[in-house]
Amino acid sequence: MSASVDPRDAVGAALDAVATAFPEERREHARQLQAVIDANPAHRERALLKLA
Repeated sequence: MSASVDPRDAVGAALDAVATAFPEERREHARQLQAVIDANPAHRERALLKLA
């Protein structure tokens, strides 16, 4: 059996690994897109449907 790992360390490692899928150059676009979605009820509804 493997050695015990602190759950916080495991979560930290997982977040570091996932962060590579979200490069810095895409973050500003994501913020702008979210602002548009938040400001428009039709866009907000569509975004929620896509998450369902």
